[in-house]
Amino acid sequence: MSLDIQQWTLILRAASAHRSYRHVYHDRYKAHNIADFLILRPEMPRSLSLLRPDDRGDTGWTNQDVRGQTGMP
Repeated sequence: MSLDIQQWTLILRAASAHRSYRHVYHDRYKAHNIADFLILRPEMPRSLSLLRPDDRGDTGWTNQDVRGQTGMP
């Protein structure tokens, strides 16, 4: 396992998300999947995508904006 993946795995463990990640992504650890899981996936209870609109501050972004499905204003 590369150093990069080891560091991402430690981040998953620190967020108590290791088992949840394995439930969603059955394949090997991949940095882009780990970032996606921690930031955008609703299966991760502490993901940024689950913030209430008033908790997002002045950014005004949405899950669709971040994934590139809609344009940013």
